[in-house]
Amino acid sequence: MNANKDSLEKIHGKGNVTKAFDEIKSLGGFGDVPLSHAGGLDLAGVLADSNTNISSADKDRIAELAGGIDRNKATELADKGVGTKGTAKTQKEK
Repeated sequence: MNANKDSLEKIHGKGNVTKAFDEIKSLGGFGDVPLSHAGGLDLAGVLADSNTNISSADKDRIAELAGGIDRNKATELADKGVGTKGTAKTQKEK
């Protein structure tokens, strides 16, 4: 459940991929991750219901920008421990 250059380019087009990536980074609290980062942005932990550091509206916007990700699926994955290392929530807890 990642947002990366290739996936975002398919959704937003070549001219808007950087804008979408940067907005997701900002809303999700990812910090300084370059668009060229091979793994992209892992969204499961960010979109999970248990992540109370990001508003529901911001989670909805991230899911929309990433192509309509199902937030319930993100919560299921996060509950299993997928995508929770290095998310905005865990970064703020450190």
